[in-house]
Amino acid sequence: MKFSRWFLVLALLYSNNIWGQEKKIYSGAYSWRGFEGKADFEFYSFDKDSVVLDGDFKFQSKKLPQKDELLKVLVEGAYDRNKKAQKWNYLTEDYKVTIRDVKDLELVADLSGTLIELKANYEGGVPSGNWIYEEYSLDGPRKVRRAFSDQLLFKKGDLSEKLEIQFRNNGRAEFIRGKLLENGVMDGEWVIVYKEGEKLISEVRNYLNGFLIGMVKRDLKTDQLIMDKVYFETIDKLNLLDQGKNTGFRVADRVFNLDYRDGFLSDSEEAKSQNAGNQFIKEFLSKLLKFESSYVNAAGQLIDYPMHTRRMVYEFNRTQQRLIETIPGSYKSLISKIQTYLDDDSFVLNKNSSESMAYAYQIHSDFENRLKGLEELVKLLETKDIQYHDVSLLEKSLENKFPKEIPIKFTYGGESVSRSLSFSKEEFSKGFFRGLDSWLTQISELIDQQQDLVDESLFVIRQDSELLNLEKQIAQKSEATRNLYQEDFANEYVKAVYEQLYTQTLQKLTGDFAKEQEFDKKKAIGQNILDLLSILISNYPELLELDSYSLQVDELYQEEVFNPFTYSRYNQRIKPKLYDAYERLLEYYQTQLMQERNSKQLPVWIQKIQTLSSKMVALVDQDTKSIERSINKRATISKLEQSLGLQ
Repeated sequence: MKFSRWFLVLALLYSNNIWGQEKKIYSGAYSWRGFEGKADFEFYSFDKDSVVLDGDFKFQSKKLPQKDELLKVLVEGAYDRNKKAQKWNYLTEDYKVTIRDVKDLELVADLSGTLIELKANYEGGVPSGNWIYEEYSLDGPRKVRRAFSDQLLFKKGDLSEKLEIQFRNNGRAEFIRGKLLENGVMDGEWVIVYKEGEKLISEVRNYLNGFLIGMVKRDLKTDQLIMDKVYFETIDKLNLLDQGKNTGFRVADRVFNLDYRDGFLSDSEEAKSQNAGNQFIKEFLSKLLKFESSYVNAAGQLIDYPMHTRRMVYEFNRTQQRLIETIPGSYKSLISKIQTYLDDDSFVLNKNSSESMAYAYQIHSDFENRLKGLEELVKLLETKDIQYHDVSLLEKSLENKFPKEIPIKFTYGGESVSRSLSFSKEEFSKGFFRGLDSWLTQISELIDQQQDLVDESLFVIRQDSELLNLEKQIAQKSEATRNLYQEDFANEYVKAVYEQLYTQTLQKLTGDFAKEQEFDKKKAIGQNILDLLSILISNYPELLELDSYSLQVDELYQEEVFNPFTYSRYNQRIKPKLYDAYERLLEYYQTQLMQERNSKQLPVWIQKIQTLSSKMVALVDQDTKSIERSINKRATISKLEQSLGLQ
């Protein structure tokens, strides 16, 4: 007992010694909430790595995010032992300057932007008390109030009593208005008016202690009813709660964000209908709480909310709890098993070697997509957030994800093939989790069966290590070629050669490679594929340079002429007959190059264009009258080449 008293006395003395030391003052460069600027503040320093802000704080920042933008921030407030305290003022000025002219050494420019003034209060480092939000839009010298609210009351970090704010947007009023209970829980009628595309949407929502029980959406321009939804299931459960007849569920102790859920996922109509209105509220909250790191991250995204919805929490029996624990692992294992084979270069390269291989590949691809559609559901199981969903409603909304018959459509030998797979749904009658577990098990057994067949087929193909190495080289070189050419699709030569040789010729060769069963013939085809890819890679830089040759020749064969009658200068083509012959040859070579499907001819056509250009450069300063006399419009390509000395 004596020890405890002495320990308490020592702790108090130590604390008084820490906070009794003299405060220091800092003034200079500072980084605060992702902004760089200048700060003035008071602080305690216990060691070089421990600084506690305490007292007045002022921060100013000015930066140019873009050449024509200016962002200014001014913050004034006070800290109490590293926690915001009492009154804080924030001013954010975001300007855009559009320069129109300079007259008499004076800049003529248009100024636009947004100013946000925020007066905040804190207690213990969290928003508390009355906040005032004011937003202005700038259009030249005019400063127009766009939004204002002095009805923002915080209690322990949550909005309280009500949220009411109106925005003026191009003469139209957008607003958020609703009632809040203790802990920021939404209640009663909420009206949200916002712009969505060309529409002005009015949402009237009804909440009961955080539970969304109804929503009406209307286009205010046309008075068209967009949606009228009553959440009868939620209402029924709330009635059962009032009567004390709720079995297996109750109101959850915790609160949730703006997205109300009760047995439906984010891709459902019930969820998607809330998105636009919630996003409008989130955008305002992001601006209101921009400087609060516990609410808004450095990217400007909300990570916590000062207002909330509620949900039910549901009870599960031991069997359900066991399945909730095991299903995510089964799901991940199945996804991994499928993706391992889809990432197998040999499987991809040989998927068309037989109809059974094409079928197996399509099964893997289709079920990968189908299983990804269950990702959100599995995450709910993994995080245990499934307890906040009515599973009976969830099962109804997901029924189409678990069909008895699944069609598999694929192409083999240039023909479309259709098959179907049957699945038992009997276990769903014994419970959703049992049905889900059974469905995943059936898929896993199907995949195992298909992978056994794939392994048998690939074993024959892979029996020679040289062939396996060849497949790897083709896969690596093919990817390298594809990545290289797709960087410069704006170049017509690159795009045309890619379409003819990579897309057409290579596709035929890989098809032949997949179908060929004799090792020597398969190896020869594989080597042809590698040769084609090598030619594409080695000639890629030359393709990029081809345009420069024609530009050089065009410039050389023009001269500037002065017209004494009009006192003007213009360009005139020199040696026009010679240049016409050049254009005919160039067009022919270009056409042949861009239509060529024999990879070995690609460097031939490139060389012809280069040689033609070099010849024209050499002839520009020579006497070419005899050459021009030998050229006529009906001359064949061969005759033109002979006239220019290209044969």
